[in-house]
Amino acid sequence: MSEKLSWIKLEKDESIYTDPNNPPASKEKLLDAIARSAYNYHHTYSGCTRAVLLALNEHLDLAPEEAFKYCFSACSTLPGGVARMGEVCGALTGALLAIGLACGPKDPKDVKGYSKALKVGHQFFTKFKETFKHVRCQDLLDEFFGKSINFWDPEERTEWIKAGGPNICSLLCAETARLAGDTIMEILATENQKSS
Repeated sequence: MSEKLSWIKLEKDESIYTDPNNPPASKEKLLDAIARSAYNYHHTYSGCTRAVLLALNEHLDLAPEEAFKYCFSACSTLPGGVARMGEVCGALTGALLAIGLACGPKDPKDVKGYSKALKVGHQFFTKFKETFKHVRCQDLLDEFFGKSINFWDPEERTEWIKAGGPNICSLLCAETARLAGDTIMEILATENQKSS
């Protein structure tokens, strides 16, 4: 595993699990569950965008199951920096899709809702870049793996797999999902306060 990612933990603070004052389904425990799910989905099935979006929807109920199937299918072309081309990180795009599900408008005429979603998306994009230094898949791989990879080159992809590259991306998915989960939980809490 890349030493540069050793700060990423699937359980941010293990003491919350032995603290009787930290109840089941607390925000911290839910964020850990989201991170573990994103890690496991990516590690098992691959596809950073899909792993992050699925973990967030699974734990935060962003879209009804039937509708989510279409979102999930649509995002299948985005992993690996958009169709494995190394551009915008797939974990980031999965997080932004989930944020859009949480706060994006359902009506194209809702310009105010659209502006709000863009603002939240911009804030999350900035948070991601501050956390990982980069937003492009190739730059992230160079930073955390030591070199960029052409996923369409079978030799480079095999080398990446043998050297533990998928674990690096699984950790990036986990932390990205945690960050997005925190952002989405804040959005949902604000909306619940307004409706109360």
